[in-house]
Amino acid sequence: MLKLLRKYILFCFIFNKGVTKENIGEYPDALDYFYFALSLRPASVKTYKAIARVSKKSKTCLNGIDFVNKASWRFPHKAEFYAIKADLYRKIKDYDNALREYDFAIKNEGENWEYYLNRAKIKSLLGNIQGALNDLNGAVNLNPKNAELYAQRAFYYFERKNYSNALKDYETALRLNPQKRHYYYMTACMQTLMGEYEKAKENYKLADFSS
Repeated sequence: MLKLLRKYILFCFIFNKGVTKENIGEYPDALDYFYFALSLRPASVKTYKAIARVSKKSKTCLNGIDFVNKASWRFPHKAEFYAIKADLYRKIKDYDNALREYDFAIKNEGENWEYYLNRAKIKSLLGNIQGALNDLNGAVNLNPKNAELYAQRAFYYFERKNYSNALKDYETALRLNPQKRHYYYMTACMQTLMGEYEKAKENYKLADFSS
């Protein structure tokens, strides 16, 4: 028991040293500490995540992908590893593989609204706006009080020239987060497109970024 406690204390010390090195931008040293920490606790999910995070920051995404692949083989039902790989693929603009990994993440954890949001962004980059809208519908259903989701969906409606639905979503985003000036501006833009000029004029004033 005492031996396990000592090992855990050493793990925490080494892991925190890695975090310190990461925070000051010394990424190769941070990775060394995280690899050492993982050797002490091979099933540590947070250490796998830290290595992937530093790989992204240090622009060694391919190495990070290879490493996280090992994690997903070890923990095949942990959605977060697929999401981490998707994010690394997105960083290097490999959108097809990013989409595939988000598919796996959602298959393993279908109640995570962030996975739907991120997959929608990938689908949009691939030109699949309807698919992006479908994913935003899923995200909104899971997190209906998140203004960002309505604003993102509104943007995709705008891309499809569905100004009526875009306006509804921007108005909802504005109600949920009235401090966000950008929402006033986008609401005003949609109201202008819909011919609601007086309402648009008021929202343009409220969106005044000069004050």
